[in-house]
Parts: sequence; C-alpha cells; structure tokens
Amino acid sequence: MNYNILLVEDDLKLNDLIKNYFTIYNYRVFQAEDNIEAEKILAKEKIHLIILDIMLPKMNGFEFCKKIRKTSDIPILFLSARGEVTDKIVGLEIGADDYMSKPFEPRELLTRVGAILRRTKISPISKKEEVMGAIKINWDLKKVYLNQNPLQLTYLEFELLALFFKNKGKILDRDFILKKLHNLEWDGYNRSVDVLVGRLRQKIQDNKKNPIIKSAWGRGYGIE
Repeated sequence: MNYNILLVEDDLKLNDLIKNYFTIYNYRVFQAEDNIEAEKILAKEKIHLIILDIMLPKMNGFEFCKKIRKTSDIPILFLSARGEVTDKIVGLEIGADDYMSKPFEPRELLTRVGAILRRTKISPISKKEEVMGAIKINWDLKKVYLNQNPLQLTYLEFELLALFFKNKGKILDRDFILKKLHNLEWDGYNRSVDVLVGRLRQKIQDNKKNPIIKSAWGRGYGIE
C-alpha cells in the first residue's frame, strides 16, 4: 500500500527535499506551507500521517496540532528546529505521536514515519477483543472503548495502553517503556513517559479513586 503523507513546512527547499526523498520510497507527499493549505488538503485527500513544523506562518504547529486533535486521531510527527526538552514535552502533551529536531537525517525521518504507519495499520479481518473493567480493546482494529463508548487515542497512546495490558500486574519502569515505544534511553530528565501516561490517564479514567494506571513512586507505572 502506498501511504499519503501531508508535509506542512514553510521552508520550500526543505519541503521539496523531504518530498523527493520520500517519493523514492513510494510515498505520496502532499505539500503545504501553512495550516490553511494543509486544511484544504485534509478535506480532499485521505492522509495517513502529518509531518508538521512548529514555526509556521498564520497558525503555529502547536496550535494546528490542537485543532486537528479536536476531530481526528491522524498520526502527527513534529519536525522542528525547536529541540528543547520543553518543546518536545509540549508536543506530546497536545497529542503528537513523535517529535524530531532539525537538523535531521532523512533516513531517520523515513524510519520513524514507517514505524508509526506500521503501528497504525488496520486489519479488518479479525475481531479479537480483550476487556478489563470498563476498558475494551479491539486489537486488530486498534480501537479502544470506555463503558462501550469509543475513545480517540493517538497511536502512541494506544501502544502504551497495549503495553500495560500485555504486562498486567507488573510495574514497568520508564526505561522499559521508552525502549518499547521510542527505542530511546531514559536519561532522568526526559519526561515524555510521564506526559504520555498523563494523557492516556485522562482519556481512560473511569474512577479517580481507583485509577486504571497505577503509579509506583520511583519505579514506574502499571495496571493490576
């Protein structure tokens, strides 16, 4: 299957460079310089993933990501010259699925995009489901329900919930979670795991007195 990528980048030279590189690997890349052009493309085309810059004219990438997340769970990968930890945390908090800093290696960007698309690939053949309390997961359709109501989870939130489900009764430390979701190393300052857990908690929380995701101070997180 050929995937459709929406690239929102106002640096025209970089925009064309990324498009040309991805085209070699049979991706179809739609180009936009700002949110207005991007929204027109989203309204007409089936887009599988968005590569989004932050420093954009008219509406910055953070605000555009928030706008998209109100109606869609389409995977979003931030690609920005703003490489501070706080920017990465904000990006994850508002619903991005990954974050890369400029300058970057095109091959790494291609690899990360491929990893996201593999995880979001839907197979409608099987209907295997698993239920735990008020939460139900359809593994093959990658759908999650809370009290029978569908939830909008990003691919990263779904993968984290799946990781907890498959390790019920265990406390997973941040290093383990990062390696499974990002293939990164925990350095003690990277709060991306805590941010992601917080985001997931807000979406699946049914009873605040008995949270689904438990915290083990100094150790990590898990579900019973």
